Amino acid sequence: MALFAYVSNRMEVLVDNLVEILMGDPLDPMEREIIVVQSHGMDRWLTLTLARKMGSCANLHFPFPRRFIAQALKCLFNLSPTSLDIWEPEYLLWDILKTLPSLLERPAFESLKPFFSEEKFDEIGFDLAGDIANAFDRYLIYRPDLLSAWERGRDNHWQAQLWRELRKEKPSRPLTLEFPHLLRDVGKPGEKSLPRRVSLFGVSALPPIFLEFFFLFSHYFDVHFFLLNPCQEYWGDILSPREESTYLNSIHTAEKGDFHLSRGNSLLASLGRKGREFFDFWEGRASHFEVITREDFREPGKDTLLHALQSQILHLEENPAGEFSDDSIQIHSCHGPLREIEVLQDYLLEFLRRDETLKPADILVMAPDIDFYSPYIKAVFSLPESDPRSIPFSVADSRVFSNSRLLRTFFKIGKLKDSRYKASELCEILECPPVRKKFGITEEELEVILSWINRVGIRWGADANMKAELGLPAVETGTWKAGIERMLLGYVLPPDDRDSAFLGIVPFGGIEGGNRDILAKFLDFFQLLDGIVKLFKEKSSPLEWSTRFRSLLNDLFLIETDEEFLAAQELQRSIHVLEETIRATGYEKPISADLAFDFLARHLNTVRGTTGFLSGGITFSHLVPMRSIPFRVICLIGMNFQAFPRLHRRPGFDLMSMKPRPQDPSPRHEDRYIFLEALLSARDVLFISYSGQSPEDNKPLLPSVVVSELIDYIKQNFSLSREIVTVHHLQAFHPAYFTPGSGLFSYSRENFEATKALIQSEEKDFSFIPESLGEFEPSTNILTVDELVKFYTHPCRFLVKERLNMDLESPQVILEDEEPFALEPLHEYTIKDELLKKGLDIYESHLARGILPYEALGKFYYELLKAEILSFKKRLSLYREGPEEIKAIDLTVNDWLITGRLKNLYPSGLLYFRPVKKKGKDIIAAWIMHIIFHAAYPDDKRPTWVFFLDGISKFGIPNNCLSLLETLVHIFEEGQKRPLKFFPDLSMTYIETRQKGKDKQEALKKVRGQWETTFGYSPKNDDPYFNLCFREKDPFDEEFISLAHLICSPIFAHMEFEK
Repeated sequence: MALFAYVSNRMEVLVDNLVEILMGDPLDPMEREIIVVQSHGMDRWLTLTLARKMGSCANLHFPFPRRFIAQALKCLFNLSPTSLDIWEPEYLLWDILKTLPSLLERPAFESLKPFFSEEKFDEIGFDLAGDIANAFDRYLIYRPDLLSAWERGRDNHWQAQLWRELRKEKPSRPLTLEFPHLLRDVGKPGEKSLPRRVSLFGVSALPPIFLEFFFLFSHYFDVHFFLLNPCQEYWGDILSPREESTYLNSIHTAEKGDFHLSRGNSLLASLGRKGREFFDFWEGRASHFEVITREDFREPGKDTLLHALQSQILHLEENPAGEFSDDSIQIHSCHGPLREIEVLQDYLLEFLRRDETLKPADILVMAPDIDFYSPYIKAVFSLPESDPRSIPFSVADSRVFSNSRLLRTFFKIGKLKDSRYKASELCEILECPPVRKKFGITEEELEVILSWINRVGIRWGADANMKAELGLPAVETGTWKAGIERMLLGYVLPPDDRDSAFLGIVPFGGIEGGNRDILAKFLDFFQLLDGIVKLFKEKSSPLEWSTRFRSLLNDLFLIETDEEFLAAQELQRSIHVLEETIRATGYEKPISADLAFDFLARHLNTVRGTTGFLSGGITFSHLVPMRSIPFRVICLIGMNFQAFPRLHRRPGFDLMSMKPRPQDPSPRHEDRYIFLEALLSARDVLFISYSGQSPEDNKPLLPSVVVSELIDYIKQNFSLSREIVTVHHLQAFHPAYFTPGSGLFSYSRENFEATKALIQSEEKDFSFIPESLGEFEPSTNILTVDELVKFYTHPCRFLVKERLNMDLESPQVILEDEEPFALEPLHEYTIKDELLKKGLDIYESHLARGILPYEALGKFYYELLKAEILSFKKRLSLYREGPEEIKAIDLTVNDWLITGRLKNLYPSGLLYFRPVKKKGKDIIAAWIMHIIFHAAYPDDKRPTWVFFLDGISKFGIPNNCLSLLETLVHIFEEGQKRPLKFFPDLSMTYIETRQKGKDKQEALKKVRGQWETTFGYSPKNDDPYFNLCFREKDPFDEEFISLAHLICSPIFAHMEFEK
């Protein structure tokens, strides 16, 4: 048995060494070749590379170091399968929870006692136990000597006492503590099912105890180390400037002159601490063994900036080099993550264009947090294959938990037991596709259900009891119970009986017979979910929770897609871990649903997807698993100051933080070394981007400190003919991206068109709708009275909806989670209108619909509106004496046949009334009915009365009604060809202001003020039809003035005001 080491600065060289071994000394076809790796990315890359180089690749096994060590030790020393697992953090957590409460009365545990009280246990105690378990796990790997000393009785603080108690409960001792005894057993044969050889590939760092185990294994089988070393010189004694300063400050001033501190290459010294400590330890331990070593370092060359920098690190030198004009290292400062990905896409397209040998599979993109960038990546890169910018890609190594809607919904259900049962919360669960499909609900049916929930007034609360439990009045109104009762009663009662309350319940009139199945599906969902949530309020044993979790997954989710299957599979594994750890530790105390869900979340948060690595296109990945794999182009995105290196604060009781040792785990130092490995693994281009400008205020933002150090190193050691950092614009359609010589570019045709439109808009007015839509060719020459009125109340909306068939008003249901505490203007009008049309007994109906505030406040508002409408009806009744007539309209105007019926015609005249304050669009609507009536019936001399809450107007009879109507119809025809600059309220305001003697400019100033904002509402910004038609235009030109005079001046000439 022997120990071999292969050392190189190139992963390609190491894999050639591995191929030489595998092909030169092949194993038996039935024996597995074991290659220990540190990531799934390396597993995938090795599999593909070996298959390409060897022609085939089979029966390979790629365990991680910790798992392989555990399996090998079990074989070597005939250990039981669980003898090692029981010291994993998931097992230690339950052991600590079982053991610690009995120790809290000891003086040493006084500081922990408050956290494990019944009140604080769910909130803090469980998490603290998890932190203690993780700390002990680190001690097992990095401080086995400390734990051994505790077992011998050294120290009496709470951690030492707790460890000794845990050891009493465990059937076996941790093997890291048994290492000295294992050394004595070297050469004593254990079980013979050991591999003939094991390879550790691409190792850049290992905990010291793991390395010791592999040295131990070399007594039983060949162990091959394939080590990636960035430097061919000895670099164990180099220090970064910060380490140098710290060291010098620690010694006496008189002694400082006697020391020669080596810095070698400052970038390697700054970024390479983790690797330096590992190789220093490796060389120290390897000197005690017969290690057959082969070193093969390859010169990167000095033809590009990237290669020259890599060469300096390889040779441990730092000499100013020549001038470089290439872009092998490029750094991009962008406005946020979306712009980073947009810029990345353009540069990748450029790389592929200028080098036909470069393939998408030769490109790797890594991010410190790939989960955060994943939505932006998919939004930008998910293009149809027909798009010339389409590049195949995959996102690998993302967290299963954060990227699965199924899992997020599963855990949201766990939180419902403490929620207020908000409408949006339960509907969000129903909207999850696996849940919706489980109950056979289609997307169209879902929209119907959401509409029902909104219209029946469901806001929050299961029922009145839930509100009472929260210390609120026990009112059913607005609860799920009240809303569902309204749905059921509305379904069973005939339509004629739905206008009034039945047994205190106001029926909901929106469910007809054809919707019976939809209602049944919704009720099945709600009843099952409500039953599950009620069950979750009870404490149960952890094993009972595992059963409930499986029932929840099976009963509420339908798994169909591959993504859903993988998520459900990981959830099932986490449930299995819960069961296994509980059975092994014997923990039986009932726990809350929160703790059970927390355990699953802890496990799932450590699980990353294993698919998407090297699948033939560009690979997007988390930084860790792909960091040392060579690619022609390596891109690092999201290299922001706060994002990288990671900040990781350990608990205050962590003893390793108090007395650190070389090779202790340090996320910050590990990230710095990851950056170095990524830099050295790029063969042609290293692309780095970060959010360097705030998208809100353009404020400059700092890049990661490692990026800053790289920039400083390049400026100090190389002469460049260009700026190393490219600063990008906020908008992807900025003209600079399409201007030769700007140094910027874009492959996006959409952005090019947007740029052209932007330039054109600066030269002339621009709007979405052209100046003319062409001739208007109606399918019929019939124009109804209602259509003409509808046009004049909003010409832009009529054009867009009727001519262009576009509806800009979102039909999406917006669910309300809070009961109303004030009356909204639209709801106020609804109540007034129904009070006017249906009578005065509608309080219960509007309360049930969630329109009125509850209890006394709602009653107060209702009585106010009721009194106002009573007064309005009283005034109106004076003009409604006598029988009502309905006049048919059949009138030919400008080749149009105007048809319809005019109602509300009494002996006093034609009545137009709305329970609102006076508005221009209502006056215009009444005026159009007025002149149509008198054009059709010229001998009828009755006036038109217009009623508002704040007054009454009267129209006299013009002597040219037909001529006025011809003008209106002509304007209507023109309004079907293009957007007209006629806005009823504003046009009426303009003419009214001019009627008062103001000049044109004063009238326009008043109109512009209303255009910008009217009582918090801005027609310019808040009306989508105005915005679409006149986005960049000034609507108040001569056309506006002309139309206002044509349409509104006759109104004022024939209108009389009466209070």
